[in-house]
Amino acid sequence: ANVNYMHWGEEHLSGHHETVATPNDPATSRLNESLYRFLPRTLIYSWFSARDLENKRLKNEGKSRFSLHNRMFWNTVIPLAWALTIAKITKGGMRAIMLFYLQGFGAASMLEVINYIEHYGLTRDKLPNGTYEPVNPTHSWNSPHRVSNSLLLKLQRHSDHHTYSMRPYHLLRNFKESPQLPTGYPGMYILSFFPPVFFWIMNPLVNAHSKNKERLLKNPDLPFSKSEELIKAETSAYRKMLLFNTLSLVAGGALVNKIVSSV
Repeated sequence: ANVNYMHWGEEHLSGHHETVATPNDPATSRLNESLYRFLPRTLIYSWFSARDLENKRLKNEGKSRFSLHNRMFWNTVIPLAWALTIAKITKGGMRAIMLFYLQGFGAASMLEVINYIEHYGLTRDKLPNGTYEPVNPTHSWNSPHRVSNSLLLKLQRHSDHHTYSMRPYHLLRNFKESPQLPTGYPGMYILSFFPPVFFWIMNPLVNAHSKNKERLLKNPDLPFSKSEELIKAETSAYRKMLLFNTLSLVAGGALVNKIVSSV
């Protein structure tokens, strides 16, 4: 409520977890889709998805969508009440209200950047009957790095979260068949703001994982293994990420030095 994103919980559980890695999911980033294209799409269409899910729930329960039973109504009213209360207490008026919604937009955008990283370019195969294959560990990016996993309550073990959604966060596991990010979420977060570099690092990984998945599907009796192409793609991604981090540190240090020198 305090970031004006109450509908996210309903959409995440009943929408995203059902449609992840398909074209129907507004929270799954597509191959070659930049963060700046993804953010407006997911912020807008996640709201519509939540609205449609709520209308469906109300219809199944025989309730009107124009009644107080509609959670989307409360998703709008409660944050507004927060904004008005803050404006009243701080005597900030319209500026306080605008600031409330601005910080809410910022918080929601930060959350969706993580969604962008977690599913970039990964897809579920469409079956002959028109449905999609069940969600499995290959449909989310994982990151096994211990420090960032500890700080983020193992959110980076995202494949397990989607495959077994009721598993407690402290028991989430890493799977050998899960696609692995070249670094932890903090590094990927910064990388996502530079689309050309992000694509340069991530697209070969996406393509290599897709080909490896096809190879294994053609030989279902074989145990999981990584193709030579996938191993090379992962090694290359790690090296590119190291280069990006090094250049970022150098550029950041130069900027700080310039700021300090000008003071």
